[in-house]
Amino acid sequence: MDTEEEPWATLAGKKVPSEKIDAAINALEDIRAEEVLARPEGPTYENIKDYLPPLGAVNASFAYYPLVLSLAGSGTKFLFISNGAEVHVSPNPWRREGSRWETWYRPDLKMSILVGKDKEPFGRDLGRITGPAYLDGYLPIIRIAYVHDGVLYSQEVFAAPAVGHPENLACYARITAEPREAQKAQINLKFDCDTPLKIRDFGNRDLVTLHGVETACQFSRPAAFNEEEKTLTYQWDLSDGPVTAYLMLPSAPITPNGIEPLSAGSYEQVRRETIDYWRGILDEGACLDVPEKIVNNAWRALAIQTLILVNNGSMHYSYANTYNRTYAGESLDAVMALAYFGQAAGTKPLIEDINNYKQTGLEYHSKAALLCAYARYFLLFRDAEFIEKNLDCILEGCEMIVRGRAKTKYGILPKENYCGDISDKMHSLSTNAMSWRALRDSGILLGMLGKTAESEKYLSDAAEYRRAIVKAVEASMPPEADPPFVPIPLYEKTEPFESVTACRHGSYYNLVMPNVIGSEVFAATDQIIDHIMHYLETRGGRLLGLVRFEDGIDDCYGLNYNIALVKRNEVDKFLVAFYAKLAHGCTRNTFVGGEVTSLYTYNGSALRKLGNPPNCSSNALVLQNLRYMLILERDSANDGVYDELHLLRATPRGWLADGKTISIKNAPTYFGPVSIEVRSRLAAGLIEADIKCPDRNPPATVTLTLRLPAGYELESVSIDGVAHQDFDASAGLIRLPVTPGTVNLQAKCRKR
Repeated sequence: MDTEEEPWATLAGKKVPSEKIDAAINALEDIRAEEVLARPEGPTYENIKDYLPPLGAVNASFAYYPLVLSLAGSGTKFLFISNGAEVHVSPNPWRREGSRWETWYRPDLKMSILVGKDKEPFGRDLGRITGPAYLDGYLPIIRIAYVHDGVLYSQEVFAAPAVGHPENLACYARITAEPREAQKAQINLKFDCDTPLKIRDFGNRDLVTLHGVETACQFSRPAAFNEEEKTLTYQWDLSDGPVTAYLMLPSAPITPNGIEPLSAGSYEQVRRETIDYWRGILDEGACLDVPEKIVNNAWRALAIQTLILVNNGSMHYSYANTYNRTYAGESLDAVMALAYFGQAAGTKPLIEDINNYKQTGLEYHSKAALLCAYARYFLLFRDAEFIEKNLDCILEGCEMIVRGRAKTKYGILPKENYCGDISDKMHSLSTNAMSWRALRDSGILLGMLGKTAESEKYLSDAAEYRRAIVKAVEASMPPEADPPFVPIPLYEKTEPFESVTACRHGSYYNLVMPNVIGSEVFAATDQIIDHIMHYLETRGGRLLGLVRFEDGIDDCYGLNYNIALVKRNEVDKFLVAFYAKLAHGCTRNTFVGGEVTSLYTYNGSALRKLGNPPNCSSNALVLQNLRYMLILERDSANDGVYDELHLLRATPRGWLADGKTISIKNAPTYFGPVSIEVRSRLAAGLIEADIKCPDRNPPATVTLTLRLPAGYELESVSIDGVAHQDFDASAGLIRLPVTPGTVNLQAKCRKR
């Protein structure tokens, strides 16, 4: 439903005393998470969101985070600066500002929005901004408002094909002035480019032009243009109410021939088509509808943001900065997030794009990420043709790992870089754990495709490989360390970190160790994983469940740690991390994340800083967290053969308060699509559920967990009207019969 409601928050948000942040940083344990966990209601977005100031600042000339506007997969994109001050057309990698990882690309053409006779930059005073926010909470039609000199100025911007030239993407803008205390308004649109601009009148339309005839901006009239200042000015009398201007900025100059006038009607038509376009893409995949608006908005917005970051068949890490490229592990995390949300066809070329990816010093790491992606994709969609098409790449990757192991006396891989940013060579536990998982999963995949000889070979080698990794870990752990410390370098003497963020290697240990957890070379409940997670949690590795990095937060690499919490049934710890990521690892209302974010406000602003937003791995962290909260596959023997499906294992207890509904439609799983609807009538002591279990290759075990509000427990369960005894009343866990079709479940609840 297309609404015009304005549920917007301000860009700045609440201030948080520095001493409160200092205390959390200096504590080795996660004292803020402990506070949340002690609350009777458990973790919620509301009781977590005010622990830190909101995100929004960037280290760039434009000061505030950008929002990327485009279509799914297009290589053409625009930047809209989040305080509403600028629109960037075609950021150019050859025009740079900043240095190293904070380098941003300057645009060939920029439009600045200035308001009032004094030409104040839109959004200069954060206290007078409302927004930015998406239409309906998730559609990439951005709205923002700003009060200046008694006038409310508002913008709406989005990307869509240019009117009359659908091959050319354009940025559309609607700018409105509404009277408050004043009756006069002025809007100034200043263009910055290296080419002279002229105003030309082509009968019923006005065009600001480059090179005399090519369009740089089409706009509604009347307006005045100052060629010397390159400024288009609207002066309005608001005595009769609000007045609006419409603009279209093509991504590249186009000739005016055949362009239709840009009117309110043509703008609204393109707007409707854009809404239909994005809703249609989401409708092709899984649909999740949970009883928390911010979560529904977040997953839809982040799925769209991730599709926008796709650049002509490549899943890029970011845009308009030095991270505007693919990275094997990070890009594939985002690709798999899209796959888990049912975007099957569009993710295949994104996996294939990594086939020839090479990162010097991390060759094994990169190849392992690729092999695991192929295996997981096949488990979801059973697309044998896709695997056969890429079989040579998969076999080459397996042989690369086998050959690598044969080069060392330990039966593990040769030395590789610690990580992408640290070139210290070592026998890396992270790389070996990931490569073991890749070899094992590839062996299972090949067996499922009937390639018995290759399957047996790689599974046998993986079994030997795991024994070699276990031996290496046992030999490398410092015997006197308390708590026990599992190092990344194998067969070296490594001293434990007193605080993991006190030095560079410790901070990166905090990032790469989740690779070991996620590989499940040690099961989630293994003592080694106990040691790793305890160490991270008691040596400054977490703040509100988020991954600490140096003096800030890393917003990309906590996924496997979080999934392990779900598998270990530490659900409330998981929920702290889930809500903290939404509140403090994403911008408010727009859910944009960076790679690293500051803990303190930045450069005198009221906002924390993001490092090079947006970020596809940040998006993937939220999307995959939500997916595993609702749907979790497990292999009971930890052998890679999945035989268990767990539904709603980690939902917030408030989601089953009276009157709430949780709905999942057509979500892919390793056993086939699943659909479920759970309705709470808790006031009447009843929970109802309709569950369509997957039947493509049914699991041996299916469970449904009803995490009831505090003070309630299950009393009895019936399935299709027949009493069902296989449930755990206090845990809310119900073991379902594995049957085709849809079953109806009724659970009676009582107060403890």
